[in-house]
Amino acid sequence: MRANNPNAYAFQDWVTWVALLAIRKDGAYVMVEEKVATGEMSEEELAVKTMGILQAKMKRMTQEKAALQAENARIRPAAPVGATVGQRSCLGVVDFARKLPGVNTMQVQRDL
Repeated sequence: MRANNPNAYAFQDWVTWVALLAIRKDGAYVMVEEKVATGEMSEEELAVKTMGILQAKMKRMTQEKAALQAENARIRPAAPVGATVGQRSCLGVVDFARKLPGVNTMQVQRDL
């Protein structure tokens, strides 16, 4: 990192000496940590604030996990088709249709 703007020097120093140091030590940085050091906030208030942040993060992660599981369930039936296509150098339309659940291969042949 390199700051060319005089206004950016303070931010650069804060990132390298406060935020990244906290992440290295604790695995996370909580935005109000400095307030405890300066006495603007008590340790109990920091703990409450941190718990709120973590609860919101867990809720977001749970929602993201549910969305990914729904997407996996939606595309899972296509997995055997993808595996078959990946194993063969040449695959005809009818052969491809045979791998799809619920596809009438006779109708595919007639439509071609």
